[in-house]
Amino acid sequence: MQTFKELCNGKMHVAVQAMIDGLKTHSKREDFIIKMSTYGELSEKNICFGCAATCAVQQLSGVTFTADKIRSKFPAVKGYSIDLLPSSQAVLLDMKSSDINHFEESINALRQTGIGPLMTYFGFDDIVKEISIYSFLRENPLEKLATSNWEKNLEGYQKLADFLKENDL
Repeated sequence: MQTFKELCNGKMHVAVQAMIDGLKTHSKREDFIIKMSTYGELSEKNICFGCAATCAVQQLSGVTFTADKIRSKFPAVKGYSIDLLPSSQAVLLDMKSSDINHFEESINALRQTGIGPLMTYFGFDDIVKEISIYSFLRENPLEKLATSNWEKNLEGYQKLADFLKENDL
């Protein structure tokens, strides 16, 4: 079983880029709605809802959460809504729910402008590089990604992903 850290080759920039690309990709789906207040949910009407973390998870894992896929793994919920908690996602992704939870929490913190949990998830312990990240963010502050504004506020996250990549982080 791979972890998200392994799927990112140990690089934070891959996780940030996956969040950005995942939001852009999954927002175009007719059966998926960006909703930052949920980690993943399937409605009775077979519409999937997900936040930035759900989009990053789908982007990195290569697994698209669809009603058919979810209901095939959880037939008892046919016709009902279901929350895609890390334990449910673990079944869909064949990954440990603890890793999914830790990764999702770090992406959720990031979309709310906090990078500390993502650094912790990646086991970041280089004080010089940490200072450079915080200096970058002081000069290029992030705006919170909410359901209503995420498209408008993605530019700052792209700058962060580019900075992290340039610095091999």
